This record gives sequence, structure tokens and C-alpha cells, in this order.
Amino acid sequence: MTDSKEFTKPLELTDFSFVRATLELRCVPNYLHWDRSGSIWTRFIEKKPNLKIVEASPGKTVFTLGSKYSFAISLNTLETDEYTSIAATANEPHASLKDLSELAEVFVEIVVRELEISEYKRIGLRSIFHKNFSTLRVASEALLSTRLISVPEGPHFGIEGSATLPQYLIKWEDDKRGAMVHLTVEKRSIEFNPPPDWEGVAPFKKNINRLVADFDYYTIASVAVGQFRATDWLNNALHLIKRDSGKFFRGA
Repeated sequence: MTDSKEFTKPLELTDFSFVRATLELRCVPNYLHWDRSGSIWTRFIEKKPNLKIVEASPGKTVFTLGSKYSFAISLNTLETDEYTSIAATANEPHASLKDLSELAEVFVEIVVRELEISEYKRIGLRSIFHKNFSTLRVASEALLSTRLISVPEGPHFGIEGSATLPQYLIKWEDDKRGAMVHLTVEKRSIEFNPPPDWEGVAPFKKNINRLVADFDYYTIASVAVGQFRATDWLNNALHLIKRDSGKFFRGA
């Protein structure tokens, strides 16, 4: 346990900033996307006129709404699976996901109707949270304090010092649902050097040391379109994440 004043009690999800949430729906490969993409986005723009196009290719279309929201439809081909993905993402979402829920309801209804989708093969909520620390050492000790990772007392391989950039990843599934918990320490650097003609704007460099909590909760069994409502599903998924996250932070 570190003696830093930044870290004096067990971690809780409420200590973190909610930085990103993505609702993703997957269905069998749907090639109507090639023919009806224009109709989908035209209808969505009628509902949300401030939508801006980011990408338009045969296999993927992406639009953003301001700087906080993005919406995408894509055909994905993996070695083990092929599927059409319908995704709605919120950056710095509302703590209740109310904003994402309301937008997703509109977006999904349009896509389902235009692509004539009858069932989903996977529904998932991926939620990412950050907590910043003053140093990489303190961030690493915060994760190690959960006791999810066992680190023998040092030195190791002839090296003195503390462990840095630890990670914890676990995933499990039953016949209906699955979940992933990924806790990791990151170090990021942000640097900005303004052009010479930007008078009065000073350059800066900032180091960010943070603990990232990444939760992915998803269905495995097929779900009929009529059985899904974005608001209800997101509320339930977020409730489960908030309820059980503490078990990992406290190592209990």
C-alpha cells in the first residue's frame, strides 16, 4: 500500500470519471446496408440535424453528433465470425446513461426498420472509467492494492524498484451472457506546440498517469428485436456493473 495522500482508502467506482460508453448490437451479416445506408442516415438526420459524416465506405458508415456522440454501422469479418455491428457511443456520458439511451432508441429503431433486422446475436455495453494519479508508481500501487494480482516481494531478476504498468483481465460466460473486466495502468503524454503566428498561445506538455477500468457486459443467446429496448437494457447492464465492480476494486 502506498503512503501517498492520493490513495488512502479502497477504490470505488465513484472515484473514477465515466469517460466512454458504447452500446453495440450485432446481427447476422446484413448486406442491405450497401443499398439503404443513405436512407438510414437521412432519416436519422431528420431527427438529429446536427449529425456530421465522418466515414462513408461500402463496409462502414460513421456519423458524429457534436464532440460527445458517434454512431456507426459496419460489416465485420473475423476469422471466427461475421456480423453487422450497430453501435452508439457517448464520450463523458451521463452517470445514468440517460443521454446514450435516448439517442440509441432513435438510432436503433431506424436501423432495424431499414435493414429489416429480426433478431440480435449479441448485445453489449462497454463502459470505460479513468482515475488519474500524480505518478505512475501511485497508479500502479492503486491497482496492486486490490490484491487481484499477486506480485512476489522483490527484487526480481536483479532489478530493484516497484512494479509498473500492471494489468488484470478476466472474462467469463455462461450460455446466455458474458462479461469482461480489464483493469490497467496507462501513461500518456500530451504535447502541444502552437504555430509561430499564434501569438499569446503557450506550448505545453502534460503527463497523465491513470488507472483504467474497462467493463464489457454482453449477451450470447439470440434476442428478438421486439424483446429489446435500449433504455431498459442499458439501465440493467449499468446497474450490474456498478453493483459488482467493487468486488474487483476491493479484491473481495
